[in-house]
Amino acid sequence: MPITHLNDSHRKDSDDKKKIISNEILKDLYRKDNEIDSSNLNQNSNLISQIKLQNVKSLKYSGENLENYDLKNSKTIRNERIFELIKTENTIRTVKIKDIIKESKIIKTIVFNINNQENQGFLKPRAGQFVMIWVPGVNEIPMSISGYDNNYWSVTVKSVGECTREIQNLKIGDFIGVRGPLGNNFQYPNDYKEKKIILIGGGIGIAPLRCLAFELHEKNIPFVLIAGATCSNDSIFTKDFKNLNPNLVEIVYCTDDGSYGSKGVASEVFKDYIQNFSKDEISRFLVYTCGPEKMMYHIFQICEKFKIDIQASLERIMRCGCGICGLCALDPLGLLVCKDGPVFSSNDLRNLEDFGKYKRDLTGKKIPVD
Repeated sequence: MPITHLNDSHRKDSDDKKKIISNEILKDLYRKDNEIDSSNLNQNSNLISQIKLQNVKSLKYSGENLENYDLKNSKTIRNERIFELIKTENTIRTVKIKDIIKESKIIKTIVFNINNQENQGFLKPRAGQFVMIWVPGVNEIPMSISGYDNNYWSVTVKSVGECTREIQNLKIGDFIGVRGPLGNNFQYPNDYKEKKIILIGGGIGIAPLRCLAFELHEKNIPFVLIAGATCSNDSIFTKDFKNLNPNLVEIVYCTDDGSYGSKGVASEVFKDYIQNFSKDEISRFLVYTCGPEKMMYHIFQICEKFKIDIQASLERIMRCGCGICGLCALDPLGLLVCKDGPVFSSNDLRNLEDFGKYKRDLTGKKIPVD
């Protein structure tokens, strides 16, 4: 991505009343079970045939064995599991904010309770996936998942427009709508134990990499983290990363002005870093990256030169998050960031003419990436 910092200033609503978050509406939704009735699923075979392959991918990403699920034969599918599959991606769940963490002057992490009596059957997210956050009367926008456990998920928000400002104005105990987890996730290769894993993040793009870092740490997988920011005041998650085992994790901080860590941008720091390794050692590198797209494009070029596998999380404007609006389409392959991404591999990136160059505005017109 970083989908977390989608610029939504173009969506400003002139009606000041719509800026007020209606917690009463959300509280009412929170108490009601407004899901479809799963008991009737086996009475409509057409409903089963309408389940898209992308929804099946959601189960695959969760690590579930799909061999026993046959979409063409309803008799082999448990109604309860199909019900869960259908509502996984596009059901808006009303959640209560548990904690708000101030990461910097313009960045906050919102922690919310996903596991409660009203929210049953959700799928566990994976690092790299995102959610659509709905603020009633304002908008619904995509955001990367920056952390999760069995009860709580978190998103990290940079204030760049109306909706993100309203989210940052929320208080503990307030309610928001959440849809997801959506999209794919960072993938571990079968030979990951033989790889030297490097995470490279810039700015708010470190959010999904924070999630990945803690996944790797939990699995006792060593990795290097290169975390870039414009200045020391913009460096985020530094306290969280201090809790990681230094025997597993090497952290390299860098800032544009040199006020925290090394001076320079993350892509240049990465280029300098790999000079310390032999060609054979570099061939075992595996890079995960998220941040400004021009930064990721430079990292991709370095990886191509040294034949390093890379996975990059891209950001695009999107209205729906479910493959309908088409604003996140990538030429010439027509891949959708919301469904085929947001994480793309080296094979995808080298065939995407838009990568590092163009994105689409709300009208679908191509414009240069920032």
